[in-house]
Amino acid sequence: MSSCYCINLRSASRRMSTQYSNALKPLNITVSQYSLLKMIKRHQMISITHLAKECELERSTVGRNIKVLEKMNFIYFAAPENKNDQRENLIAVTDYGSRVLEEAIQIWQSVQKEIEDKLGGEDKARELLTILNSI
Repeated sequence: MSSCYCINLRSASRRMSTQYSNALKPLNITVSQYSLLKMIKRHQMISITHLAKECELERSTVGRNIKVLEKMNFIYFAAPENKNDQRENLIAVTDYGSRVLEEAIQIWQSVQKEIEDKLGGEDKARELLTILNSI
């Protein structure tokens, strides 16, 4: 086991992402897609630029992922609130995307519980979140 914090965190992150994505596989979405879908739903309508800032990702990365979600019929592009400003359309979750998201949330909660149990319970899981958020 390496003593490098970065290597260990990246390795744990890959394993954890795989666990969530494997659980979400029956819905044909990855944990990254789930995360974007959940964020869009939370905002009801959001621009790609604002979504990228919220997710702490490059706008181009979010843009590529949004195109995939659109092809899957999970999201749609809506007209901007200010009709005179055509620089950026807003995105929103479709009814179909909302239904898939409802199922995904239940799967996500199940995986959360599994990971919580692996960590030694809810208190230990909260402790880990506190540590991770301090970085």
